[in-house]
Amino acid sequence: MVDAGIRTTNTYSYLSEEVGGSQNVGFTKRDCYNVVNKEKMVMIEAGDAQSLINLFKRKQAEDPMFFYTVQVDQENRMTNFFWRWKVTN
Repeated sequence: MVDAGIRTTNTYSYLSEEVGGSQNVGFTKRDCYNVVNKEKMVMIEAGDAQSLINLFKRKQAEDPMFFYTVQVDQENRMTNFFWRWKVTN
């Protein structure tokens, strides 16, 4: 859902309409938000910087035009990053 760019509230509303009302969904809107938040936390479990690098690596594997570079300091901590991808029409 998050990866597809669909908002949590829109997903819950759709499910609610499909089953004839929120009382028939089987979970609350808050439950839905909690699950999405939990998944987001799992995604950043490795740490924000590592999660960003993992995202860049996935994007580069999907699109050869995607480019990124990362600068680190003497303790190997990320100090700067740059990315770009060429959008073709």
